[in-house]
Amino acid sequence: MRPSFRTLPLLLAVFACGGGFTRQAAITVNPATASLTSNGTQQFTAAVTGVADTAAVWSIDEASGGTITTDGLYTAPSVSTSAAFHVRAVAHADASVSASAVVTVTPSNSAPVIGPFVATPASITAGSSSLLGFTVTGASQLSIDQGVGVVSETTVQVSPIATTTYTLTASNSAGTTTAQVTVTVTVTAAVPSAPVITSFTASPASIGAGQSSTLSLSAAGATSLSIAPSVGTVSGTSVSVHPTTTTTYTLTATNASGSVTATAQVTLLASDVTLTLDSSQSVHAISPLIYGYNDRPLMPSGTTFIRSGGNRLTAYNWETNASNAGSDFNYENDAAMSSSSVPGAAIWTTMDKNIPALITLPMQGWVSKDESGPVAQPFGAQSLRFFPSIAKKPSAFTSPPSTSDSAVYQDEFVNAVASRYPGRQLFFSLDNEPDLWSFTHAEIQFTPITYASLLSLTTTLASAVKDVAPTALIFGPVSYGYAGFQTLQGASDATSGEWFLDYFLRNMNAASAAQGRRLLDVLDLHWYPEATGGGVRIIEANNTAAVQVARVQAPRSLWDVSYVESSWITANNVGIDLVHVVGNKIAAAYPGTKLGFTEYNYGGADDISGAVAEADVLGVFGRESVYAATFWPLINDNRFAFGAWRSFRNFDNAGSAFGDTSFSALASDNSKAAVYASYDAGSPGRIVVVAINRTTGPLAVNLKLADTHTFTAAHAFQVTATSTFTSPSVIPTAVTDARVSNNVLQATLPAYSVTTYAFVP
Repeated sequence: MRPSFRTLPLLLAVFACGGGFTRQAAITVNPATASLTSNGTQQFTAAVTGVADTAAVWSIDEASGGTITTDGLYTAPSVSTSAAFHVRAVAHADASVSASAVVTVTPSNSAPVIGPFVATPASITAGSSSLLGFTVTGASQLSIDQGVGVVSETTVQVSPIATTTYTLTASNSAGTTTAQVTVTVTVTAAVPSAPVITSFTASPASIGAGQSSTLSLSAAGATSLSIAPSVGTVSGTSVSVHPTTTTTYTLTATNASGSVTATAQVTLLASDVTLTLDSSQSVHAISPLIYGYNDRPLMPSGTTFIRSGGNRLTAYNWETNASNAGSDFNYENDAAMSSSSVPGAAIWTTMDKNIPALITLPMQGWVSKDESGPVAQPFGAQSLRFFPSIAKKPSAFTSPPSTSDSAVYQDEFVNAVASRYPGRQLFFSLDNEPDLWSFTHAEIQFTPITYASLLSLTTTLASAVKDVAPTALIFGPVSYGYAGFQTLQGASDATSGEWFLDYFLRNMNAASAAQGRRLLDVLDLHWYPEATGGGVRIIEANNTAAVQVARVQAPRSLWDVSYVESSWITANNVGIDLVHVVGNKIAAAYPGTKLGFTEYNYGGADDISGAVAEADVLGVFGRESVYAATFWPLINDNRFAFGAWRSFRNFDNAGSAFGDTSFSALASDNSKAAVYASYDAGSPGRIVVVAINRTTGPLAVNLKLADTHTFTAAHAFQVTATSTFTSPSVIPTAVTDARVSNNVLQATLPAYSVTTYAFVP
């Protein structure tokens, strides 16, 4: 409520009790008037006379008219418009005597004024307090930042934890004024707690000699970290160690309060197998043709030899590209090999890959006349659906060949190949698995073949080929398997006590001598192991544990007479030792004949056990001087077989391969491990070794290399069950280099694995 303006006179009256004047008393207020601005101050005084021992008592007549102290200091209120207030003084001894002054208050037209703004003390230690003091005139509101807020007193206590500048803000209707003061805080360094080691582990905790383990650590509050023995000061969170014996490592974490320790042990495993290599022993070239594949759209990296063969080729008509599926599919004539009408087109696609190629020549005697589907059963006159296949043409070759003479000539086909690819080394296989013709091609072979008949067909066609291409290499008899090797699958003229291969080699030698030229260059066999695991043949689509165990051991039947696989072949409890047995037959009956396996498969191409077996077989082929080999895929997914291939042909994904020269490499326990060693003839110091773990657990190996070169390490690449797959192959994984000391490499091979080592000088 706005007070009214009024002026009261100062009255001085002295009254005597009972009605007469008995004495005089007076009081005077000075000044009598005052003009102030909002919140302004004025000191008033009061003079009292006529009354002894008295003092003035001050009061404000109007409510909210400001404040006055006992000694007369008046403070005006905050007002938004002009107003008048009365200040009254009353004589203490005589309340009837009073005087007053009129105070006129008008709004202030200037911002507040801040006097000193100080911190006492201005410097403190963390945890202590300082008192902020200030004077302000003309302010309607005061506040301090840094969390203090609105203040009404002239001092406030603060306890900053860091050096802080405080801002005082004074406001009124005319504006705002600020001032600042800084409280400096000194932080006293606390004594740290002892460091804490949260973890200290070794991985792997068990290693083979020469391997490394990684010590991983985590610690808080440490100013320094060290590991003993041998390691010393560490700055990261891990360190690699190479103990030569079982070792307990101690991690020490230190700060100003002291040290704490933790331990981790690395156990050195005893070697399970010793691998002994000697580059001066059993040295011979590795045939590049052992890394071969039967021609397919997808082939493994580094293929060196391809074959156009299989059941289709027995009745292949090169003039029209018609062929017969035989028992594989309804015995039908069709254009499955090539829909082209260009003579030989189905073969040109193989030859045009510009890789040494083995071409199968039909030898049975009949080839497809048409592409009109299944041959009607019961099978009868071949001439209805087939043309005669004749080894030697009685007249001059023509190009293109005549398709109206009702015959197909194989020497004319050889001439077409030689003419189309001049300068190429040519390889010809004489048909495919004749011991099974009466089953696979019952539409044209009504009765099982005999020794004599097959020998006659072979010498006739081989002679025709050599007449046209004298330097071509002839592969035969392309036998399907063990019973074929022994008796030509029970041929009627089989001789007891003598294998068919003995007969074949002996008579091919005689025929060659009679003609003065070699008619058989490569003894060509097919090998699909009969070994079983848990009663299941290993080439079946089965990867149970029992089959895996049998599969990874099965390659030993190629060379290890002490290994007796579970199959009908080993009923006499004697190992097969196939390569050596056949090699001895070659040496006895037809020396100089090479050995080839143009179809083979150990199953599990989609499983790590298949990778182990395939790598083992490739190693055996190189070590045992097999001349040529071509893998035949049994399933579509061959990722692990291809991974094994890469272990020899492209182990680093940059084209690096096993060497071209084999030398002695022996394992102390063939049931657990296999090892194959090589160097390059042009660079003997480049040594590549493939080590295989046939077991289901880690295998510690001690590899000792005798060589004129000194090596310090070996780059390592592994195929394991968890290897990365990039279609169509798993890829050997680069792992930590193996340490080599005094040409001794000690390592642990993962379960079921293939490891390629490239030694580093």
